[in-house]
Amino acid sequence: MALSGGLSLIATEVIPADPAGLPLFGLIVVALGLVTLPLANGYSRWVERRADDFALAVTRNPEGFIGAMERLTDLNLAERRPHPAKEFLLFSHPSIERRIARARHLAPHEEQVTVHET
Repeated sequence: MALSGGLSLIATEVIPADPAGLPLFGLIVVALGLVTLPLANGYSRWVERRADDFALAVTRNPEGFIGAMERLTDLNLAERRPHPAKEFLLFSHPSIERRIARARHLAPHEEQVTVHET
């Protein structure tokens, strides 16, 4: 019923339960997915950034956090520096480089955090 109503706005003649409308429905679903994916991933990155901030505030151990991020990169579980468009469109977590930079920024200023790069 909803499909017939939605298609009647686009098509001039709609036959209920006509499988010929399925490709159009698929295109609409794909188009909506392409629009909502960056929005959902942006929200997820925001939540992950807050979780990282919370972890750093509770543990007060930026060296451990940075070490864990470095290990993810070493194990090839995350890209260190993805292309910004790729990160914006496809990543649900901030890039490793952004997470490390934020940890260093939030670290107490008397302790400068340094981690060797491999």
